[in-house]
Amino acid sequence: MAATGTIRFGRFYLRRALRLLPALVLTLLVAVVLVRLLFPPPFTRVVLKEALVAGCYVTNWPTFHKVPAWFLAHTWSLSVEEQFYLLWPICCSGCCGQV
Repeated sequence: MAATGTIRFGRFYLRRALRLLPALVLTLLVAVVLVRLLFPPPFTRVVLKEALVAGCYVTNWPTFHKVPAWFLAHTWSLSVEEQFYLLWPICCSGCCGQV
């Protein structure tokens, strides 16, 4: 921003994805495999749904609506952070000029 006066959000999101997605995908895969190996099938379905929700960065939505999370509840903070980074530029573009 200091050099150009703008933020290149494409580069920001790319670097962010390269940094966070490998660890998230590995976490989700390990969770699904462990639950599949150690728990009965009903738990596997629950964790598959949770993995999908976590992979879409919306884990905080079911939590907000008091739907209990079980295995991947800790990913709520990534969801909040991702939503912030997606929505903040939209909210700021009107009042702060071009971001």
